[in-house]
Amino acid sequence: MSTTLVVNGGPPGVVPTVPVALRPVVAAADRVVAGDSGCDAAHRLGLVVDLCVGDLDSVSTAGLRRARENGAVVVQY
Repeated sequence: MSTTLVVNGGPPGVVPTVPVALRPVVAAADRVVAGDSGCDAAHRLGLVVDLCVGDLDSVSTAGLRRARENGAVVVQY
């Protein structure tokens, strides 16, 4: 069985965290899908994004560039 982790963004200035109980699930994820600024949140959590989707109005330029450099597919709606 494979696991896909979906990461969303949050309010500006909030540092993303993973509850202790979920850390093994996050570490074992086969794929990371990020919604818009979730791309930045995923990077702050040390994750490599496989797919970034959204209108891309809230993801940072650096976060989007990092995702692309790491091989992420970017789909803008």
